[in-house]
Amino acid sequence: MRRWKRKGERKGCDACELVVNKTLATNKYTFDILVKEGIINAVDEIFKVPRQNTTRFLVDDDRNKVEKIINDFLENRLLEHEQRLKSLEKVTREHTNELMEVKSEINLVKDRINEIKTDVTHIKSDIHSLNETTNKNCHELGAIKSSISNNHSETQNTLGIILQRLAGNTVDAGKQNL
Repeated sequence: MRRWKRKGERKGCDACELVVNKTLATNKYTFDILVKEGIINAVDEIFKVPRQNTTRFLVDDDRNKVEKIINDFLENRLLEHEQRLKSLEKVTREHTNELMEVKSEINLVKDRINEIKTDVTHIKSDIHSLNETTNKNCHELGAIKSSISNNHSETQNTLGIILQRLAGNTVDAGKQNL
């Protein structure tokens, strides 16, 4: 079996994890044959000092530390996201309420606009009726004016005739008196 020696390391120290791992990796084929032939029950039997399964403890310990770090990180992130989610839900509820109010107000405005349209239609109808009445009255006033003008002319003509007759009767009466 091949042994590695580091500077400052005791020769044959099987407790050094790095040396053990290198030894195991280098002699893997040999160890497999020894175990299969039943010469040794396990690879760990060949070490002078019983090899502790520190790797398992270290791995489990590291795994627990990593899991704790990951869990803490995830929990913090989840708390942050939960707070953001609650904040967003609150804002969404507020906006939903505001939108409902705006929709209600829009419906009221629509109803009012429809009322105004109806009122405008009635006003247009009334204006049209007034225009017809005004046009009719204008024609009647024109007819009255024409009639007054005609009557005035007739009255003037009649008065002229009366005056002429009176003047002619006066001249005849004056002649008769003389």
